[in-house]
Amino acid sequence: MPDRSFVVENRMARERLQSVVDKLTDTDMARPLGDGWTVSAALGHLAFWDQRWAEKFREWDRTRTVRIPFATWHTGEGPAVDVNAVNDAMLPWWRAREFQEVRSDVVAAAEAVDRAVEALSDPVLEQLLALRPRTAIRAVHRREHLAQIERALGVPA
Repeated sequence: MPDRSFVVENRMARERLQSVVDKLTDTDMARPLGDGWTVSAALGHLAFWDQRWAEKFREWDRTRTVRIPFATWHTGEGPAVDVNAVNDAMLPWWRAREFQEVRSDVVAAAEAVDRAVEALSDPVLEQLLALRPRTAIRAVHRREHLAQIERALGVPA
């Protein structure tokens, strides 16, 4: 039976996300983070990747097979598919979205992906954790971007 302790970690990061989002003004949402990114774009990015993984989790549970798309993103091995190219291509859209829509979507996507990963069968979860644990532990990605956003807003660590 796989270790599901990450469920609590994901919940805590989702609650932190909700708390941060609830406090963001439109001025905060427009705040630059560097390299063309804004707070709103970073939240749109989180929503996009959570939505994407939620769909993959449902697919894997149906097929009982975990295949990490672009598994070489972070290893540098095999055919080069650059996650940064995906993010760069999506950035204009993330920047153009309505702030209230982003606020709503990022929290809804976090809730959906957390439910989807919690519902994974043990055999599928074991495969996933063996291949790329970070995919199940959504808290890792959330914490990275929440820390970035909080630094930009001057929130003490």
